[in-house]
Formats: sequence, structure tokens, C-alpha cells
Amino acid sequence: MLSNKRQAFSRGFTTNILNPKALVFFVSLMSSLVPASMSLGGKGIALMILWSFSLAWFSFLAWVLSTSKLQKKLLNISVYIDGICGLLFTTIGVSILSQSIQSLLA
Repeated sequence: MLSNKRQAFSRGFTTNILNPKALVFFVSLMSSLVPASMSLGGKGIALMILWSFSLAWFSFLAWVLSTSKLQKKLLNISVYIDGICGLLFTTIGVSILSQSIQSLLA
């Protein structure tokens, strides 16, 4: 359990900054939303907007999820959360695999 909100913010920020999946997500988001013909200044502004939204969102999550009452509730239902996430990711993986096999056979 985290002892205070500053510790929660620090842990959340560090976890996200060091998470390669977050980097891939944001790079793919930028490449799909920002046209190649946009000026360098425009790309910089778009990057700062995306960074600002991300900072606000993850700061909010760290703040909300740092309350001891919510942490205890999440700990109690973590088995169910893990099961649902496992089922969801397995379904997505099987779907991607199935589509890949179908495209190879076609």
C-alpha cells in the first residue's frame, strides 16, 4: 500500500514513463492523428497537447487510486479484475491469430 499521494504520483509517473507499451501507444497515436505534411511546429504543439492530456489523466488516476479505501476494495476484487483482463486479452489474441491465419490461407 502507498502511504501518501505524493508517493502514488511518483510511482504512477515512473511506471508510465518506463513502460514501453505506453511509448508504443503514444507513438502510434501521434502517427495516426498527425499528418506527415504538418509543420514541425504543429507537430510540437500536438505533442505537447498529447503530453498534457496524458499527464493530467495519469495524475488523476494516481490521485484517485491512492486512497486507502479504494486500494483495499481493489485488492479484494483483484482476482476478478485479473480474470476479466485475462479473458479479454485472450479473446483479442485469438481473434488476431484467427484473422492472421485466414489471411495466410486466402
